[in-house]
Amino acid sequence: MKLCRPPGCSAVSHAGQSIEIDRDGCIDVDEEAASALLAHGFRHAPEAEAGIEPAQQVQDIEPLPVTSPDYIDRLKRNELFAFLKANGVSVSLPITNEGLRILAQRVSSDPASDDAMKGS
Repeated sequence: MKLCRPPGCSAVSHAGQSIEIDRDGCIDVDEEAASALLAHGFRHAPEAEAGIEPAQQVQDIEPLPVTSPDYIDRLKRNELFAFLKANGVSVSLPITNEGLRILAQRVSSDPASDDAMKGS
């Protein structure tokens, strides 16, 4: 799968392996790596060719619907980051998976309850 790097990214690695960035700013990765990298600002190559900037993509993300705690407990780390990002919550590293789940559960139980989490 071909992904394009986010602005300011000059190197990338996944699972302990360095990934070479092409001159056009894109990388070729498998689905597992793509899923993790998409949660960290990488985007699919066709979107990059269409001239969509990352800031536009974030504005176009619709918040995910309220979900059950059981659903959140099954999410992987990269899916938790994506869920929080889609709901307007910024996350600073380092953070544990449990910390991500707690934030996701707070957002899913009442998305408007904590504007401080959303940087408002």
